[in-house]
Amino acid sequence: MGPAENYAAAPPRRNPNDRDSEIQVNGAEVGSDYKKDLLAWWIVHRRYPQQAIEQGEQGTVVVRFHVNRQGRTSRAEIVSRSGSQWLDMQAIATFGNANLPPLPTNMTGDETILTLTINFHLIR
Repeated sequence: MGPAENYAAAPPRRNPNDRDSEIQVNGAEVGSDYKKDLLAWWIVHRRYPQQAIEQGEQGTVVVRFHVNRQGRTSRAEIVSRSGSQWLDMQAIATFGNANLPPLPTNMTGDETILTLTINFHLIR
């Protein structure tokens, strides 16, 4: 699977100004700068599964995972399913064992839990 923008078939179109609807961060108070860094990471690493594109599947996945101070994730789980097995699997694949931006230095503790809401939308 490659980035949504690189599919051989016509890629799903996105509104380039509609960044907030793609991913939302809940859980730890990481601050707006970290949320921007995480959004930038998501834009680079996001994938729209080809199977979901071919079947016209869209949906919202809520995924929760642990992230350590260095940004390494573990224990990813689906909190709320999208209705598409492909979108759910992609959310776990993207965040299940990822190297995210390091946590802000002002946060305490060695690890925190983040919950992300990911909206997968095809624009026709």
